Amino acid sequence: MRIFKTLFLLVACITFFGSCKKLGCTNENSVSYDESAKKDDGSCVYNSDLKIYFNQAQSNAFIGSGIFQLKYYLNGQLIGTVETTEYSTSAPNCIFNNSFSTVVSIGKIESKSYSLIVRDSSENFLYTKALLLKGNTCTVYQLNN
Repeated sequence: MRIFKTLFLLVACITFFGSCKKLGCTNENSVSYDESAKKDDGSCVYNSDLKIYFNQAQSNAFIGSGIFQLKYYLNGQLIGTVETTEYSTSAPNCIFNNSFSTVVSIGKIESKSYSLIVRDSSENFLYTKALLLKGNTCTVYQLNN
């Protein structure tokens, strides 16, 4: 009888502890990725880098129109301002920053659509653009006429 109880306890322990998988975020593109997790528990969250820039010609056009500062809005929320004299001589990349840059938390989904709105310092509307931001990626957008 004692052998039966020991064997039962051994099988129960192996079944209980052997079938448990560590829960966590299993998507490598997530900022909350857990390499030791074996089963995804829905805890993955994602960030996306956003770069917005304009060239010297666009800078001159802004200044010639009396626009000296731009305000950037993402889904109606102000994300930053930039002076129109701060133009880029080349397209920015995600390593070296020569433009407006921000990190956007897109939550628990891998990609999300946003509305970028650009206004001048008097809140006059200048641009709108639909952007698809993806987790663990960099989106570069150029303002132009």
